[in-house]
Amino acid sequence: MKEYYLINEVSKITEIPVSTLRYYSNENLVTPAFRDKSNNYNYYSLEQIFNLKLINYIRNLGISLEQIKEYIFTKEEDKFEKILKEIISEVQNKIVCLKNQKKILEKHLMNHKTGKNIELDIPFIKGFEDIKGTEISPEEKIFERFPLKFEYKYFGFKFLKNDLQEEIKGSHLYISFKNRENKSVVLNKGSYICMWSESLFKKEDISNSIERVQKWAELKDILISQNIFVFFEEEYTLFKENSKIRYLVMILIDNEI
Repeated sequence: MKEYYLINEVSKITEIPVSTLRYYSNENLVTPAFRDKSNNYNYYSLEQIFNLKLINYIRNLGISLEQIKEYIFTKEEDKFEKILKEIISEVQNKIVCLKNQKKILEKHLMNHKTGKNIELDIPFIKGFEDIKGTEISPEEKIFERFPLKFEYKYFGFKFLKNDLQEEIKGSHLYISFKNRENKSVVLNKGSYICMWSESLFKKEDISNSIERVQKWAELKDILISQNIFVFFEEEYTLFKENSKIRYLVMILIDNEI
């Protein structure tokens, strides 16, 4: 067994790129044992190869170079123990974050599967409890108060039938994932005639969807409120191949008011 090794040999043995070995040398983490002045080649000892393999192993555990240098230069066992405890704490936090991320991904997967099976343009009746959120008047600059950052479970509009004559205008509704941000009732408890639709979300498309719901109520001899709600199905829409937007039309049954 040789006593000293060239940098290319060390790279193969340790599986550390030559560029990284040179970086370690510049940072005084592990410097070559000596340089041969006759050819300017750097040579590493077996002890240094062992240290490099140890560093590589520790790096794979998530310990930073700064933490490794801190230990190597002090050689304090308590210091290394402290570093390990810090890494364990960081790993534990990552585990919690990953578990939360897994739950969110599973929820999105379930919602997406459900979204694919939703029947479009078919009215149905569904009961709701009071739903809290935030209602913003049309005059307010909504995107200054509510930037689109996937922070809201639902967002949509509330308007009267007459508001659809010339243009779509009405209060904006936001229902947050964070319940503490939902401070007022935006959707009253009761039974609603609902219908999922999917279109390029032009005024005439929304008007047609609402008219379909109103005609269905008339055929069923159901009295309905003048308040009309339209909520976007943001999550499913974002991952569709076409540019159509999915939305839910909701009108409260009048005898429920």
